[in-house]
Amino acid sequence: GTAPPRAFARWPARPARLAPCYAAASGADTVAKGRDRYRPATFEEIVTDAKNATLRALDAGNQLMEVEYPAVPGGNNGYMTEGNAWNDANLQQVFAAAQKISDERGLKVHVVVPDNVELVRYAKEYEDRLEDPNLSIGSLTGRPENAAGAAWQNVSFLFGALGRMDEAVMDAADFGEVGAGLFIILNASTVELPLVRTYVEDKVGDRPVVLWNLQLDTLRSDLGLPAFPGKAVHYEFLSKFLPVFYLRQRDYSKTIPDPPYTLNYSGALFREFPGPWQVMRKKDGAGLFCVAERKAPRYTLFESKQELLVSLGEAEEKGSNMEFLRAGYKTSTWFEEDEELEVSDAWRM
Repeated sequence: GTAPPRAFARWPARPARLAPCYAAASGADTVAKGRDRYRPATFEEIVTDAKNATLRALDAGNQLMEVEYPAVPGGNNGYMTEGNAWNDANLQQVFAAAQKISDERGLKVHVVVPDNVELVRYAKEYEDRLEDPNLSIGSLTGRPENAAGAAWQNVSFLFGALGRMDEAVMDAADFGEVGAGLFIILNASTVELPLVRTYVEDKVGDRPVVLWNLQLDTLRSDLGLPAFPGKAVHYEFLSKFLPVFYLRQRDYSKTIPDPPYTLNYSGALFREFPGPWQVMRKKDGAGLFCVAERKAPRYTLFESKQELLVSLGEAEEKGSNMEFLRAGYKTSTWFEEDEELEVSDAWRM
Protein backbone atom coordinates (compact mmCIF):
# COMPACT_ATOMS: atom_id res chain seq x y z
CA GLY A 1 0.00 0.00 0.00
CA THR A 2 0.95 3.67 -0.11
CA ALA A 3 3.26 4.72 2.68
CA PRO A 4 1.72 7.32 5.02
CA PRO A 5 2.92 10.88 4.49
CA ARG A 6 5.80 12.06 6.64
CA ALA A 7 4.65 13.80 9.80
CA PHE A 8 5.04 17.56 10.03
CA ALA A 9 7.52 18.84 12.54
CA ARG A 10 6.05 20.92 15.37
CA TRP A 11 6.65 24.62 15.00
CA PRO A 12 5.90 27.66 17.16
CA ALA A 13 2.58 29.35 16.60
CA ARG A 14 2.99 32.12 14.04
CA PRO A 15 0.44 34.11 12.09
CA ALA A 16 -0.41 32.25 8.90
CA ARG A 17 -2.17 33.70 5.90
CA LEU A 18 -4.28 31.32 3.88
CA ALA A 19 -4.67 32.57 0.33
CA PRO A 20 -8.32 32.26 -0.69
CA CYS A 21 -9.44 29.14 -2.51
CA TYR A 22 -12.85 29.36 -4.06
CA ALA A 23 -13.23 25.62 -4.63
CA ALA A 24 -16.75 24.29 -4.34
CA ALA A 25 -17.19 21.68 -1.65
CA SER A 26 -19.59 19.66 -3.78
CA GLY A 27 -21.86 19.83 -6.78
CA ALA A 28 -21.51 20.10 -10.54
CA ASP A 29 -19.25 23.15 -10.40
CA THR A 30 -16.59 21.47 -8.25
CA VAL A 31 -14.17 20.73 -11.10
CA ALA A 32 -14.54 24.12 -12.79
CA LYS A 33 -13.89 25.92 -9.50
CA GLY A 34 -11.16 23.56 -8.33
CA ARG A 35 -10.96 21.44 -5.23
CA ASP A 36 -10.69 22.59 -1.64
CA ARG A 37 -8.90 19.32 -0.91
CA TYR A 38 -7.62 16.30 -2.83
CA ARG A 39 -7.29 12.96 -1.09
CA PRO A 40 -7.43 10.04 -3.56
CA ALA A 41 -7.64 6.70 -1.80
CA THR A 42 -6.20 4.63 -4.67
CA PHE A 43 -4.30 5.00 -7.92
CA GLU A 44 -7.48 3.90 -9.67
CA GLU A 45 -9.14 7.08 -8.38
CA ILE A 46 -6.27 9.22 -9.71
CA VAL A 47 -6.43 7.47 -13.10
CA THR A 48 -10.19 8.05 -13.24
CA ASP A 49 -9.73 11.75 -12.43
CA ALA A 50 -7.03 12.03 -15.11
CA LYS A 51 -9.26 10.26 -17.62
CA ASN A 52 -12.19 12.56 -16.85
CA ALA A 53 -10.03 15.67 -17.18
CA THR A 54 -8.72 14.39 -20.53
CA LEU A 55 -12.23 13.85 -21.86
CA ARG A 56 -13.35 17.31 -20.70
CA ALA A 57 -10.37 18.88 -22.44
CA LEU A 58 -11.10 16.84 -25.56
CA ASP A 59 -14.71 18.01 -25.53
CA ALA A 60 -13.44 21.59 -25.29
CA GLY A 61 -11.51 21.13 -28.53
CA ASN A 62 -8.01 20.51 -27.19
CA GLN A 63 -5.81 18.17 -29.23
CA LEU A 64 -2.42 18.30 -27.47
CA MET A 65 -2.67 17.34 -23.80
CA GLU A 66 -0.47 16.41 -20.85
CA VAL A 67 -1.27 14.23 -17.83
CA GLU A 68 1.16 14.20 -14.90
CA TYR A 69 1.03 12.53 -11.48
CA PRO A 70 3.30 10.22 -9.44
CA ALA A 71 2.56 6.75 -10.83
CA VAL A 72 4.09 4.89 -7.88
CA PRO A 73 3.90 5.43 -4.09
CA GLY A 74 6.42 7.96 -2.84
CA GLY A 75 7.00 9.36 -6.34
CA ASN A 76 7.93 12.89 -5.21
CA ASN A 77 10.87 15.16 -5.96
CA GLY A 78 11.72 14.04 -9.46
CA TYR A 79 10.28 10.57 -9.07
CA MET A 80 13.45 8.88 -7.87
CA THR A 81 12.07 5.48 -8.70
CA GLU A 82 13.67 2.47 -10.35
CA GLY A 83 12.96 2.80 -14.05
CA ASN A 84 11.23 -0.50 -14.80
CA ALA A 85 8.92 -0.16 -11.78
CA TRP A 86 7.87 3.31 -12.94
CA ASN A 87 7.41 2.26 -16.58
CA ASP A 88 5.44 -0.87 -15.72
CA ALA A 89 3.14 0.96 -13.31
CA ASN A 90 2.67 3.74 -15.81
CA LEU A 91 1.67 1.38 -18.61
CA GLN A 92 -0.73 -0.52 -16.37
CA GLN A 93 -2.46 2.74 -15.46
CA VAL A 94 -2.49 3.97 -19.07
CA PHE A 95 -4.24 0.79 -20.19
CA ALA A 96 -6.79 1.26 -17.39
CA ALA A 97 -7.45 4.84 -18.57
CA ALA A 98 -7.57 3.75 -22.23
CA GLN A 99 -10.10 1.04 -21.41
CA LYS A 100 -12.32 3.55 -19.59
CA ILE A 101 -12.10 6.02 -22.49
CA SER A 102 -12.93 3.29 -24.99
CA ASP A 103 -15.87 2.03 -22.94
CA GLU A 104 -17.32 5.52 -22.41
CA ARG A 105 -16.72 7.11 -25.80
CA GLY A 106 -16.09 4.25 -28.20
CA LEU A 107 -12.76 5.81 -29.18
CA LYS A 108 -9.99 3.63 -30.53
CA VAL A 109 -6.99 4.33 -28.28
CA HIS A 110 -3.43 3.69 -29.45
CA VAL A 111 -0.83 3.44 -26.67
CA VAL A 112 2.71 4.34 -27.78
CA VAL A 113 5.93 3.22 -26.04
CA PRO A 114 9.43 4.37 -27.06
CA ASP A 115 10.86 1.39 -28.98
CA ASN A 116 10.09 -2.01 -30.45
CA VAL A 117 11.78 -3.98 -27.68
CA GLU A 118 9.27 -2.53 -25.22
CA LEU A 119 6.50 -2.93 -27.79
CA VAL A 120 7.02 -6.70 -28.15
CA ARG A 121 7.39 -7.18 -24.40
CA TYR A 122 4.24 -5.27 -23.50
CA ALA A 123 2.21 -6.65 -26.42
CA LYS A 124 2.80 -10.14 -25.06
CA GLU A 125 2.28 -9.10 -21.44
CA TYR A 126 -1.05 -7.39 -22.20
CA GLU A 127 -2.18 -9.82 -24.87
CA ASP A 128 -5.57 -10.42 -23.23
CA ARG A 129 -6.36 -6.72 -22.90
CA LEU A 130 -5.32 -6.06 -26.49
CA GLU A 131 -8.03 -8.43 -27.69
CA ASP A 132 -10.32 -5.41 -27.36
CA PRO A 133 -10.52 -4.01 -30.93
CA ASN A 134 -10.51 -0.45 -29.55
CA LEU A 135 -7.14 -0.85 -27.82
CA SER A 136 -3.75 -1.17 -29.54
CA ILE A 137 -0.08 -0.58 -28.81
CA GLY A 138 2.76 0.68 -30.99
CA SER A 139 6.13 2.36 -30.73
CA LEU A 140 7.73 5.69 -31.59
CA THR A 141 10.30 3.96 -33.79
CA GLY A 142 7.77 1.86 -35.70
CA ARG A 143 8.57 -0.66 -38.36
CA PRO A 144 12.13 -0.43 -39.78
CA GLU A 145 12.07 1.31 -43.14
CA ASN A 146 14.85 -0.71 -44.78
CA ALA A 147 16.58 -4.09 -44.63
CA ALA A 148 19.59 -2.76 -42.74
CA GLY A 149 17.33 -1.32 -40.03
CA ALA A 150 15.39 -4.55 -39.76
CA ALA A 151 18.57 -6.61 -39.50
CA TRP A 152 19.99 -4.37 -36.79
CA GLN A 153 16.72 -4.51 -34.84
CA ASN A 154 16.61 -8.28 -35.03
CA VAL A 155 20.16 -8.48 -33.66
CA SER A 156 19.15 -6.10 -30.87
CA PHE A 157 16.17 -8.28 -30.02
CA LEU A 158 18.34 -11.39 -30.03
CA PHE A 159 20.81 -9.95 -27.54
CA GLY A 160 17.88 -8.66 -25.50
CA ALA A 161 16.73 -12.29 -25.11
CA LEU A 162 13.45 -11.48 -26.84
CA GLY A 163 14.06 -13.28 -30.12
CA ARG A 164 13.33 -11.87 -33.52
CA MET A 165 10.94 -9.04 -34.05
CA ASP A 166 7.37 -10.32 -33.97
CA GLU A 167 5.76 -9.47 -37.30
CA ALA A 168 2.27 -10.06 -35.92
CA VAL A 169 2.91 -7.46 -33.22
CA MET A 170 4.17 -4.97 -35.80
CA ASP A 171 1.18 -5.60 -38.06
CA ALA A 172 -1.21 -5.00 -35.15
CA ALA A 173 0.67 -1.82 -34.25
CA ASP A 174 0.42 -0.50 -37.81
CA PHE A 175 -3.30 -1.31 -37.95
CA GLY A 176 -3.99 0.33 -34.57
CA GLU A 177 -2.05 3.45 -35.51
CA VAL A 178 -4.04 4.02 -38.70
CA GLY A 179 -7.44 3.67 -37.05
CA ALA A 180 -6.75 5.40 -33.73
CA GLY A 181 -8.96 8.24 -32.50
CA LEU A 182 -6.70 9.05 -29.54
CA PHE A 183 -2.99 8.48 -28.89
CA ILE A 184 -1.35 8.13 -25.46
CA ILE A 185 2.46 8.39 -25.41
CA LEU A 186 4.38 7.28 -22.32
CA ASN A 187 7.77 6.32 -20.85
CA ALA A 188 9.90 8.43 -23.21
CA SER A 189 13.21 9.86 -21.97
CA THR A 190 14.77 13.25 -22.72
CA VAL A 191 16.81 11.89 -25.65
CA GLU A 192 13.62 10.40 -27.10
CA LEU A 193 11.69 13.68 -27.11
CA PRO A 194 12.67 14.40 -30.76
CA LEU A 195 11.13 11.00 -31.61
CA VAL A 196 7.98 12.03 -29.78
CA ARG A 197 7.86 15.24 -31.80
CA THR A 198 8.39 13.44 -35.11
CA TYR A 199 5.75 10.85 -34.26
CA VAL A 200 3.16 13.46 -33.29
CA GLU A 201 3.83 15.61 -36.35
CA ASP A 202 4.12 12.78 -38.89
CA LYS A 203 1.90 9.97 -37.57
CA VAL A 204 -0.68 11.52 -35.24
CA GLY A 205 -1.40 14.55 -37.41
CA ASP A 206 -4.58 16.37 -36.39
CA ARG A 207 -5.80 13.62 -34.06
CA PRO A 208 -5.68 14.15 -30.26
CA VAL A 209 -2.69 12.95 -28.26
CA VAL A 210 -1.84 12.78 -24.56
CA LEU A 211 1.69 12.79 -23.16
CA TRP A 212 1.09 10.63 -20.10
CA ASN A 213 3.46 10.90 -17.13
CA LEU A 214 6.54 11.81 -19.16
CA GLN A 215 7.78 13.88 -16.18
CA LEU A 216 8.10 16.81 -18.57
CA ASP A 217 9.41 19.28 -15.99
CA THR A 218 12.31 16.92 -15.30
CA LEU A 219 12.93 16.25 -19.01
CA ARG A 220 12.79 19.95 -19.89
CA SER A 221 15.59 20.70 -17.42
CA ASP A 222 17.96 18.46 -19.44
CA LEU A 223 17.27 20.12 -22.77
CA GLY A 224 20.22 22.13 -24.07
CA LEU A 225 22.80 20.22 -22.04
CA PRO A 226 25.64 18.36 -23.82
CA ALA A 227 24.46 15.13 -25.48
CA PHE A 228 20.79 16.11 -25.01
CA PRO A 229 18.35 17.62 -27.50
CA GLY A 230 18.20 21.41 -27.75
CA LYS A 231 15.80 23.76 -26.02
CA ALA A 232 13.88 24.14 -29.27
CA VAL A 233 12.06 20.91 -28.37
CA HIS A 234 10.32 22.88 -25.62
CA TYR A 235 9.96 26.18 -27.45
CA GLU A 236 8.54 24.66 -30.64
CA PHE A 237 6.80 21.50 -29.43
CA LEU A 238 6.29 20.84 -25.70
CA SER A 239 4.99 24.36 -25.12
CA LYS A 240 1.88 23.42 -27.15
CA PHE A 241 0.67 20.78 -24.67
CA LEU A 242 -2.05 21.77 -22.22
CA PRO A 243 -1.78 20.19 -18.74
CA VAL A 244 -5.25 18.70 -18.25
CA PHE A 245 -4.44 16.76 -15.09
CA TYR A 246 -1.36 17.73 -13.11
CA LEU A 247 -0.32 16.59 -9.64
CA ARG A 248 3.31 17.33 -8.82
CA GLN A 249 4.23 16.68 -5.19
CA ARG A 250 7.33 17.95 -3.41
CA ASP A 251 8.88 17.75 0.05
CA TYR A 252 10.70 20.73 1.56
CA SER A 253 12.47 21.76 4.75
CA LYS A 254 13.35 25.12 6.23
CA THR A 255 15.62 26.12 9.10
CA ILE A 256 13.79 28.16 11.73
CA PRO A 257 15.14 29.97 14.81
CA ASP A 258 13.00 28.12 17.36
CA PRO A 259 12.79 24.43 18.34
CA PRO A 260 12.70 22.02 16.56
CA TYR A 261 14.82 24.33 14.29
CA THR A 262 13.85 22.45 11.13
CA LEU A 263 10.41 22.72 9.60
CA ASN A 264 9.51 19.86 7.26
CA TYR A 265 6.56 20.51 4.98
CA SER A 266 5.07 18.99 1.84
CA GLY A 267 2.74 20.10 -0.86
CA ALA A 268 1.73 19.84 -4.47
CA LEU A 269 0.94 21.88 -7.54
CA PHE A 270 -2.42 20.66 -8.79
CA ARG A 271 -4.60 21.27 -11.84
CA GLU A 272 -7.68 19.43 -13.09
CA PHE A 273 -9.15 20.78 -16.34
CA PRO A 274 -10.99 23.12 -16.57
CA GLY A 275 -10.23 24.16 -13.01
CA PRO A 276 -7.57 26.61 -11.82
CA TRP A 277 -3.97 25.97 -10.86
CA GLN A 278 -3.86 25.24 -7.13
CA VAL A 279 -1.09 25.07 -4.56
CA MET A 280 -1.97 22.42 -2.01
CA ARG A 281 -0.41 21.68 1.35
CA LYS A 282 -0.20 18.15 2.69
CA LYS A 283 -1.53 17.50 6.19
CA ASP A 284 -0.89 14.31 8.10
CA GLY A 285 -3.61 11.77 7.35
CA ALA A 286 -5.83 14.38 5.70
CA GLY A 287 -4.52 14.63 2.15
CA LEU A 288 -3.91 17.87 0.28
CA PHE A 289 -5.60 21.18 1.14
CA CYS A 290 -5.74 24.16 -1.19
CA VAL A 291 -3.86 27.22 0.10
CA ALA A 292 -3.64 29.31 -3.10
CA GLU A 293 -5.08 29.25 -6.59
CA ARG A 294 -5.31 31.18 -9.84
CA LYS A 295 -6.67 30.43 -13.27
CA ALA A 296 -3.45 31.14 -15.21
CA PRO A 297 -0.58 31.13 -15.64
CA ARG A 298 0.59 28.08 -13.72
CA TYR A 299 2.64 28.70 -10.61
CA THR A 300 6.40 28.36 -11.00
CA LEU A 301 8.11 25.89 -8.69
CA PHE A 302 9.42 28.79 -6.60
CA GLU A 303 5.99 30.41 -6.38
CA SER A 304 4.47 27.12 -5.23
CA LYS A 305 7.03 26.81 -2.46
CA GLN A 306 6.44 30.42 -1.39
CA GLU A 307 2.68 29.93 -1.20
CA LEU A 308 3.22 26.92 1.05
CA LEU A 309 5.44 29.00 3.34
CA VAL A 310 2.87 31.81 3.40
CA SER A 311 0.19 29.33 4.45
CA LEU A 312 2.44 28.20 7.31
CA GLY A 313 3.26 31.73 8.39
CA GLU A 314 6.92 31.10 7.60
CA ALA A 315 7.49 33.23 4.51
CA GLU A 316 10.23 35.84 4.69
CA GLU A 317 9.23 39.48 4.50
CA LYS A 318 8.90 40.46 0.85
CA GLY A 319 11.90 42.44 -0.36
CA SER A 320 13.95 41.68 2.76
CA ASN A 321 17.60 40.62 2.78
CA MET A 322 16.59 37.30 4.31
CA GLU A 323 14.20 36.63 1.42
CA PHE A 324 17.02 37.24 -1.06
CA LEU A 325 19.51 35.10 0.91
CA ARG A 326 17.09 32.17 1.09
CA ALA A 327 15.80 32.40 -2.46
CA GLY A 328 18.99 33.46 -4.23
CA TYR A 329 19.31 35.54 -7.37
CA LYS A 330 17.58 33.06 -9.71
CA THR A 331 14.13 31.89 -8.70
CA SER A 332 12.88 30.27 -11.91
CA THR A 333 14.02 27.71 -14.47
CA TRP A 334 15.00 28.65 -18.02
CA PHE A 335 11.77 27.20 -19.43
CA GLU A 336 9.69 29.18 -16.93
CA GLU A 337 11.52 32.36 -17.95
CA ASP A 338 11.76 32.08 -21.75
CA GLU A 339 8.13 32.83 -22.53
CA GLU A 340 8.92 35.04 -25.53
CA LEU A 341 10.67 32.15 -27.34
CA GLU A 342 7.72 29.75 -27.14
CA VAL A 343 5.37 29.20 -30.05
CA SER A 344 2.52 28.60 -27.58
CA ASP A 345 1.70 29.35 -23.95
CA ALA A 346 -0.64 26.33 -23.65
CA TRP A 347 1.69 24.55 -21.19
CA ARG A 348 1.30 27.53 -18.79
CA MET A 349 -2.50 27.66 -19.01
